[in-house]
Amino acid sequence: MTSGTRELSVTAYVMLGMVAQLGVTTPYAVKQALRRSIGQYWPIPHAQLYAISGQLQEQGLLEGDQESSGRRRKTYYVTGAGRRALRQWLSRPGAEPAEIRSVAWLKLAFSDLGDPESLS
Repeated sequence: MTSGTRELSVTAYVMLGMVAQLGVTTPYAVKQALRRSIGQYWPIPHAQLYAISGQLQEQGLLEGDQESSGRRRKTYYVTGAGRRALRQWLSRPGAEPAEIRSVAWLKLAFSDLGDPESLS
């Protein structure tokens, strides 16, 4: 990480990576691209993408421009510091435990609370 930049969440790295892949883009376009790619196994709430993009801009990892009229969309692109942060993250071994988000796993975790005949 660059000095003065706090450690990023995995979601922030996802945002950096998606913007790097898409080029100049909006959080809404990132949401659409996520839905077509990793969204099935790594869902991110749409509102969170807007918050994270602003935070990444404050940290100098994304740069943004806002339309002066019309829908006044804000577009972002990855800065040099953002690309370096993304490359550093990609080069680190994944020491975090695997994360699998599944309703089936949630039901299993609480299965002792259900009726044994109706569990599915």
